[in-house]
Amino acid sequence: MLKNWRKRTPVDDTVQNGETNRAASSNWAFDHNAAETGVHGAGANDLLNTGDVDDTPIDGATTVPPSSNWAFDHAADVDKHHYFMGMIYKTGEYIAPHPYSFTPGAVAVVAGHFYASEFHVTRAITIDRLAVHVTTGDAGKYVRLGIYNDNGAGYPGTLVSDAGTALVTSIGVQAVTPASDIVLAMGLYWLVVVSDGTPSLYYHAGGYGCVVGIRATDVLSIEGGYDLDSTYAALPDPYTAGASIGARGGFVYPRVKSLD
Repeated sequence: MLKNWRKRTPVDDTVQNGETNRAASSNWAFDHNAAETGVHGAGANDLLNTGDVDDTPIDGATTVPPSSNWAFDHAADVDKHHYFMGMIYKTGEYIAPHPYSFTPGAVAVVAGHFYASEFHVTRAITIDRLAVHVTTGDAGKYVRLGIYNDNGAGYPGTLVSDAGTALVTSIGVQAVTPASDIVLAMGLYWLVVVSDGTPSLYYHAGGYGCVVGIRATDVLSIEGGYDLDSTYAALPDPYTAGASIGARGGFVYPRVKSLD
């Protein structure tokens, strides 16, 4: 009667990764790595050279293969793959926050009311100033300006920046320079103004695309933001719940310092 036996076989090729006693069929993963230029007759020119990138290196990527560099090549610049008009901001200038119309009106704000208007940021930017345009001054009174994150449900959430106060005694542009630049990623934010007086301010009416929606009573009038009846003070963090929907649009104009 023959005795069953099993013969140990050597590894199938040059020992790699510390393997010294596996059977031939177990070493395929090591024998087929990119360094083995002779496997199945592959020549050196048939293998991927990890020193080549697909385009000018971006974000410090200098040794990654072509297929791995798409995230760098499609991130920094506005290009034909994801361009639209709203992604272009002129640095050093104030902007009318999208999606408000370009026909301004003026209205007297109510003291102690926190007016929040949506601000769609279409690319990463840095803001270095916030401003209002006063059409009728209120002697010795102030406005406080700031920016909030969206809470994920179309309502102001956590505070990004309480930029400070500007005197509204005189008509014209009154600006606030925050203690530090306001760096914003692409997304939805809310610009907020509150006053301890009743100055009249320019505003841009809400345009189509506002997340606040269209007034339910006539399904015609576009809502412009939120109006929180409170007391003049530093901006709360987070924005207080329970604000009513208001018809006014953006009172606050951010100035773009840089495109990031």
